[in-house]
Amino acid sequence: MVPYVEMTKAEFTEFLSDRRQAIIGVDRKKGPPSLSTVWYRFENDQIYFTIQKESFKYKLLRRSPEVSVMVDGQYDDMRNVVVYGQASFLPEEDTKQCYFWIMERYFNDTNVADEFSTRSYLWGDWIIVAVTPDRVLARISSS
Repeated sequence: MVPYVEMTKAEFTEFLSDRRQAIIGVDRKKGPPSLSTVWYRFENDQIYFTIQKESFKYKLLRRSPEVSVMVDGQYDDMRNVVVYGQASFLPEEDTKQCYFWIMERYFNDTNVADEFSTRSYLWGDWIIVAVTPDRVLARISSS
């Protein structure tokens, strides 16, 4: 068993502010949770990510707003953060701006980010999800 130590709030805030992918887990009525990988943004103690309005995940979150978010440091970085919380949907009038805001953190060039966001925004009817944490597990492997 790998021994872990807890991260401080400053450490997990910095960790979540880096460019990483998150795995979102949502309860289904039966069976294991529904999981998907998303790009996200962590600001003001909330995690924001996008989903399409036609998606299964949107239907599940409308039924039950409980969500798990896991961000892994990957192979060389033995840190991980798991957030258990409540999902809410941002107002439709904020969707396009927030969509661009989330996407821009994954590109070094703002022009490329704008071009990608403009094209990909047209691919679906997007919803912005905000996760308010109820509980956070932020760990570093001590080995």
